[in-house]
Amino acid sequence: MKKILVLTLTLIVIVGCPQNDGSTSDAAPSASPSSSSAPAARALMGPGTEPRRLTRKPNPSWKPTPNPDWYGLQPAPKLAAATPSSQFPASWTQATWAFDPAKTLPCTSDSNSCSSLTCAGGNVGPCQHYAVAWQRWGGTYSPRLRQATTITFLSNQTDNTDPVYFTGYIENGAPVKLVGPLGAAQTICTGTLAAVTNFTPPTTLQTATICPAATTNQLIVVNNAAPHTPTYAWTYKSAGGPGVFNFSIPVTDDNTFESTWANGNAYTVYAPVQVNLAKFAPTFVDVNGATFDNVPLVKRITAFDPNGIGFDPITIGDRVAVEQVAFQRYPIDEQGPGDVFYLPEPGIHNSTLEGGILWGNSVPSELTTTNAVFETATLEFGILGGSFSFLSLQRGMRVTGDIVIPAQGNPNEATTVYDANVCSAFLDTGAQLDVLGIASNTSTSCGIQRITGTGALNVVGSGRYVYPAGAGGAASVFIPGGVTMQLNGGSSACIGIPAAAAIGACAQVITPANLDMQLGATQGCLFVPGGASYCNGGL
Repeated sequence: MKKILVLTLTLIVIVGCPQNDGSTSDAAPSASPSSSSAPAARALMGPGTEPRRLTRKPNPSWKPTPNPDWYGLQPAPKLAAATPSSQFPASWTQATWAFDPAKTLPCTSDSNSCSSLTCAGGNVGPCQHYAVAWQRWGGTYSPRLRQATTITFLSNQTDNTDPVYFTGYIENGAPVKLVGPLGAAQTICTGTLAAVTNFTPPTTLQTATICPAATTNQLIVVNNAAPHTPTYAWTYKSAGGPGVFNFSIPVTDDNTFESTWANGNAYTVYAPVQVNLAKFAPTFVDVNGATFDNVPLVKRITAFDPNGIGFDPITIGDRVAVEQVAFQRYPIDEQGPGDVFYLPEPGIHNSTLEGGILWGNSVPSELTTTNAVFETATLEFGILGGSFSFLSLQRGMRVTGDIVIPAQGNPNEATTVYDANVCSAFLDTGAQLDVLGIASNTSTSCGIQRITGTGALNVVGSGRYVYPAGAGGAASVFIPGGVTMQLNGGSSACIGIPAAAAIGACAQVITPANLDMQLGATQGCLFVPGGASYCNGGL
């Protein structure tokens, strides 16, 4: 009987008491005594001994512990609304960048702000190396610039350790410039002009005597005398004794022809700052729609070639304008169509290209029409070539401003134009300009229309040079007594008039006078079998 009672009590305790399984759950236990065992338990344990449910009140301070390995159940963070300015590094909003490679200023340091052309105290001053800009722009040469920004080089680079590239994005109609100063540090000499002979077509170049210290080309002469305040011309070649030079055609700062120098005019000769500029090709995002005057600009530097003149290229980007630059590197282009509507006109203005040029490869042939060329850039004034250079102007270039074309350093090479508007040029003694494809002198954008000098104009292969129609049209362009006119290297041709019943007489001498006599106001050509020709009007 005792054994049965003990077993019964043990069973009641096991069944009736809440079980603790070690769980730390905050939920109340879900198990309860069965309905069949509850009366027996109450009878044996006496009144007031009914098993109680174990419950906890909610803890208001309790929060789940985040699990760093599981983000699926975490709430998304709330981010502040971004603004355009908050996305920009502060360096992208810096309007002035100054570099002093030769450390001509006592404060020049790469720990400076690079934001001042002078020592302004603290760390405000120029940096020595252009690579600092790359670093501060975030390891890129392509910052987004939405404000007027000027990059200035105060002194010469002399080696290839810190080449200069700029491929930024020009936004918000902002102008961006890379420039050098013309100041005391760049001055070679000053004085007053003597023995002045002004440019006179067809054969006389600008000539004057300046200081004997000017002993080389690629120096820019600034005439400061009224009413020419100022005009700019490049030293081209010696024309006699010490300091006697031929010059490029003098022009104003806005590239307006002005060749009336006079004896006694005050001048300064400068050697522009050397910058090892390898590429200036920004992406032109936003034009200034009101004035169209925010074309990216490179001005008043020497495009330095560490390997020597004419060995290395410099890439000039779409819609970039270059003014008053002495090129040791030879320019190649990334031009696109329709650029000449901007200010200043994209292209190369009043510069000297000692290292040569290779331009126009990026322009598709579809932009060439039957009698004209779709212009993408301008090459005007200055000097095209030098003692060591090769010159090739291909589709889309407008050559104008009586640009001086020298004899090639290599006598077996000629300056070549292919589908370009050759409006005006001075071909110096020994120079030869070869025309392939179409060269036109009829564009309404030409302005001055004349080919002068004592060199040779040679139309090659099936090339064609088109000049304005009308009586006296040839003599107005090919100034008599000037250039030698050739077709495939020869000096005679046949008469071809489309309206005539047959080919005209051959053995025709190729001169301006004979072109006007044989063709006059009648549209036609002087040509040679194989197709090279001089044609008037729209042929």
